Amino acid sequence: MNGECREVVENPTSVLSDYFARLALEDVPADVIAEAKRFILDLIACVAAAANTEIGPLSIELAGMLGLGEQASVAGSDRRFTVAAAAYANGRMGNCMDFEEAYPSGVHFGCGAFAAALAIAEARKLSGREFLLAAIAGYELGGRVSEASGTYLRVENGRVVGLPDVWGISTCVVFAAAGAAAKALRFDAPAMAQAFGVAGSNTPVPIGAKWAVEVKLPNTKYCDTGWCTLAGVFGALSAEAGSTAVPTLMDGERGLFRMAGIEKADTYALAGRLGERWLLRDIMYKPWPCCRWMHYPLTALEELLERHRFEPEDIQEIVVETNPCAMSERFLNPDPDNFVSKQFSYPHAVVMRILNVPSGAQWLSEDIGRDPLVRRLRNCVKVTEHERASAFLREMEETQDRVVRHMPSAVSIRTSNGSFRAESDHAWGDPWHEHTRWGDEEMARKVASLMPRADVSDLLHRIATLESQSDVDFIARALRTAVSGRTRRQTAA
Repeated sequence: MNGECREVVENPTSVLSDYFARLALEDVPADVIAEAKRFILDLIACVAAAANTEIGPLSIELAGMLGLGEQASVAGSDRRFTVAAAAYANGRMGNCMDFEEAYPSGVHFGCGAFAAALAIAEARKLSGREFLLAAIAGYELGGRVSEASGTYLRVENGRVVGLPDVWGISTCVVFAAAGAAAKALRFDAPAMAQAFGVAGSNTPVPIGAKWAVEVKLPNTKYCDTGWCTLAGVFGALSAEAGSTAVPTLMDGERGLFRMAGIEKADTYALAGRLGERWLLRDIMYKPWPCCRWMHYPLTALEELLERHRFEPEDIQEIVVETNPCAMSERFLNPDPDNFVSKQFSYPHAVVMRILNVPSGAQWLSEDIGRDPLVRRLRNCVKVTEHERASAFLREMEETQDRVVRHMPSAVSIRTSNGSFRAESDHAWGDPWHEHTRWGDEEMARKVASLMPRADVSDLLHRIATLESQSDVDFIARALRTAVSGRTRRQTAA
């Protein structure tokens, strides 16, 4: 959106409701449909992998509290659940490893769109075509809410000077889920507005300012994306049942965004160029289960590892040059002691790549942190600010862009045989450059690595031909059988 004239959209709730109610798959460009299929594959793989982590059994247990039933499936469980329960559990597992897609405004919301669309599609026996359209609608709405909110940074003269007193990312997840659910339920415009009103009114409070100063990170993270997904789905189901809410919730200076701590929402980003600008074209995929801002120096590290062979015992020092957005204590932590803290620690992520630990559950396991070699190497990692780190922030100021598309980063490794360094301004999985963009081949490799028990060839074929699939049972089945064994907690639900 660089350089665009941003006109104020006076009634964005009505504009969005009307657009998404009328949206048909024929309106969606072919490349966006192809991207949506990759997005769906990414979430299937991430949810399946998460079922094998400590959050899998917990999510299943919590889903049981929301109701066993005959409507929908939860990853890692052979039981059946209510729509609400499945939306919650799969929505939470989709984000728990920080391995799913990201958007350049610095947030994740795809898990809400995916889990909401899947739960309703399975329960209502919708076709693959309807599921695909619902997932697209949810992603596009969640992305627009995210961009309208802007990045959660205060920038002056090319420097990060702090964070807002109130901020969070739960809102975009809720609306991604609400948009997907409302589309799956075939709502007209007035019903869409009511669904958005109910969902928005029940959006979790934004905890970002408190989350940002924590080092020992909770497993609900910056928001429980399962609860956000549930809020979106329940908003749509409530509207279908007859509940009413403020139908103009996104409008005006006292609307949704002000409630979420946004001082000035960009209504043009929210509701401008509908049908012309597709946010799925800006989706970013993750090769590693950690914060996306960490992927820029990790991409530089990947270049080093491709060019040189490093013996762990020869490594004396590793220097990560990064950006001021990712230099708080949690990112510098050499001893992340829990599942989520590992997702935000440079020392941990760098060592996982050097030791070639597979991206997935093992990367975040409790056992991996006890390894003496891992502990030694993590203490060799130092984090400094890259000399060009503020360039992208200055560009954001000058262009008034509300997304981040590059972050100058580097990694240096000093060994007994010499020093080696590589730089990267972009991250593997970014869509804007040929050498980082992911296509079907890259996504297929990720799916295969995270779903070793699945018939991946069949799954890839069915997603490629999703428009002709009569239902989504094949996705539900792949998720139900995602774990290699059962624990007492998994079967207790």
